[in-house]
Amino acid sequence: MLNQTILDVIQKYILLATGAPGSNEPDKSDNAQYQIIWLIRRLFRALAQKSGENLSAFGISVADRAVMEFLYPEKKMSVPEIAERYKVSRQHVQSTVNSLLAQELVETQENPRHKRSLHIKLN
Repeated sequence: MLNQTILDVIQKYILLATGAPGSNEPDKSDNAQYQIIWLIRRLFRALAQKSGENLSAFGISVADRAVMEFLYPEKKMSVPEIAERYKVSRQHVQSTVNSLLAQELVETQENPRHKRSLHIKLN
């Protein structure tokens, strides 16, 4: 079981990442596992927000980056394959791929195994 020092370190990093005071903290009477989960969720949200801010300077979203990451290096995958790996709907991936195609960050190639499901690859 993690001790209070580890919880304090996690809290410190969350406060540094968000720049927010330690408001909305869980009740100290809650058990350590709940506190850790709560802090990790808060850290995840803070990091996702910061990542989104950083990526917006390049004109891409967090979803765009995730799809491009699956295609790097030198991979080609279909929308259903990306959706399966990303654990999201095909419609979400297709929307993201459409945005990347419009920005010319990815391109399509014929898929010899499936005529209607093209391969997507990085430009």
